[in-house]
Amino acid sequence: MSKQICRNFPHRRKRGFSLPKLPMLARVEVIRSMELAERLRLSLTSTRMRFYVKEAKTSFRLPEITVENGFARVKTEKDKFEVFCDTYGFKINKKRLYLISNSLVSNISYLLHHIQKTFSTGYFTLTLQKNIPKVLIKEIHSDPVLMKWSLFIVKNQKVNTEDLNLIMEKTDKNKTISFLNTELPPFFRHKNVFKFGVMDYEDARWVHLEDLISIRHTTNILLGTNYLTSVDVTYFLQYWFRADEDMFLWMDLHLNPDVQLDKVLAGKVVLENVYQNHAVFFTLSTSSSGNRKYPLLGMELYSENMRLTAWGADEPFTPDHERVEQFGKEYDILVLLERKRQLEACLAWYNFGRESMYSELAFIDQRLKSMNVRFIDGVATITHD
Repeated sequence: MSKQICRNFPHRRKRGFSLPKLPMLARVEVIRSMELAERLRLSLTSTRMRFYVKEAKTSFRLPEITVENGFARVKTEKDKFEVFCDTYGFKINKKRLYLISNSLVSNISYLLHHIQKTFSTGYFTLTLQKNIPKVLIKEIHSDPVLMKWSLFIVKNQKVNTEDLNLIMEKTDKNKTISFLNTELPPFFRHKNVFKFGVMDYEDARWVHLEDLISIRHTTNILLGTNYLTSVDVTYFLQYWFRADEDMFLWMDLHLNPDVQLDKVLAGKVVLENVYQNHAVFFTLSTSSSGNRKYPLLGMELYSENMRLTAWGADEPFTPDHERVEQFGKEYDILVLLERKRQLEACLAWYNFGRESMYSELAFIDQRLKSMNVRFIDGVATITHD
């Protein structure tokens, strides 16, 4: 009778199942149905289970490692997942402590290496903030796993020259370094300070003009408080205009109040692009090397900063990183403006061929008008409502 009842009410005979005994496809689906924390815990139980989790080919989105006050947290941006690490080991979502080593760096490294071997993951970010031990940066850059960071952030610290040298030796165009509310040595010098892909130096008081003109083929640079004079900035911008190679795609530079953009652009062909009551001034690189992939140069002032951008000839200018269809004509307009200036100079000096030059000027003026270009106080301007 009892057997019959059990058959009629199978929920009263709840049982688990053996994961290794499941067919591969079923096992993969079971593992994929787990939350990330469960998959990680399972992979840590044995070599076989790590293989099963790896077999499921699940992803581990961009691990973010934050170190502060003698411990570390490893989490992901979207998953409800966090691992707590200290000198005793680590635990996942506050459950089950894994004892690995009495070294914080060794425990972080072990966990990260395990994640990289088990899941589909690539880059990871490493943030140091609040009460960092003096030897931590040295230990991190001596570890073969942690030294491969893609984004390195230092917050609320005072970094010494020795630690900075260790960081700078890991230069890579695919890496990002960021020093936020962090004091750097005022006389720091290193050949690699501008050889990363993205650099954020809120404290840039150590930056010299020689550092700026050494920049080549980087992506983004942010320079905060600095001691650069108006003469330094003017020389740097003039150098940027004529450099034979691309220097950067985007730079934010904190300005001293005596820097005047109109004096920097004096004598150059300039297009003012006005949008949302804000203006960006464009000009073309004067380099004749042919090596510059981004010859369209943009400059804009806001608050106490100057933003410099470089664009390809066929690349549309996109304010605030949003694609706007009416933008993207700046390069063609500047080419026409340059030709217009050449023709006007020729008409002032030569008496022959004037008819053809007048004809070409009329054609250029018509083209500029069709491209919504107006001249305001002698400056070519394009506006967008």
